[in-house]
Parts: sequence; C-alpha cells; structure tokens
Amino acid sequence: MVEKRGALCSVLIRCPPQVRAVFADPDVSTPAELRVTGIVDTGASVSFVTAELANTLRLVGCAPLSFVPVAGIGKQQLQQTRTVCAEIAIQGGSYQTLYVGVSQNAFESGARVLIGRDLLKFYRFEYDGPRDTFAISWAN
Repeated sequence: MVEKRGALCSVLIRCPPQVRAVFADPDVSTPAELRVTGIVDTGASVSFVTAELANTLRLVGCAPLSFVPVAGIGKQQLQQTRTVCAEIAIQGGSYQTLYVGVSQNAFESGARVLIGRDLLKFYRFEYDGPRDTFAISWAN
C-alpha cells in the first residue's frame, strides 16, 4: 500500500567493505549494516541518505563537495552537497555500490534513504494507481 507519505520500503545500507577496511577507526564502534526505511522517488536521478545515517555508518565522502541537480515543483537549481560511497539493497536484492548525496534535513516521510533512479535501475518497480499499491523486486 502506498502511504500518504509515499512508497516506503525496507532498505539495507552499509559502508562498502573495501572502504571500511581502509577507513575504519578501531576505537569507534560502527554498525556493519543497518535496516532502515527508504522512500522511492522516481523523479530523483540520484539517491540520498540523511546526514545522521551517513555519520552513524561512517560513510566516506567520494569528493569533498559535489553539485547535484535538485528539482522541485516549478523550479530547477544546483545544490552543493556532500556525497558519500554506500552499498544499498532493497528488499531481497543484492547490494549496489553508489555515490549518494547527503541531505542535511530529515525526509518528511521519516525515511532515512531517498531511493532515486540510480538504485531503482536494478529493480522492477510497479505502481498500481487504481489500487494505490506498489511492488518492488530484484531485476537480476
């Protein structure tokens, strides 16, 4: 069922093991992976995570700052944002390594990951408008 807040689903996220091996701080306890709520945004070309989640998992930046195009209703702008490397899997799919934007603000839906087309391209996403339901499955 699509909630008023959007198409929400379960997401696994982690710092890529090869990155974690290089940058891990042995004095800091960091979860290997977390299961969190993601919200599907078919209009977003790039996925995002909350800053809180990026900090919790100690996701490493791939560049100090990147420019990510951000669109809204009736507007288009370039927003400067930090990007990090993460591995993300949706409901039974395989992990995909992505460079995702970091949102300084929490998402209204309560989700901690905004799922853009960069991740959706590995899945089948079906929306049934009349029934107001959606299905997402691994497209291996």
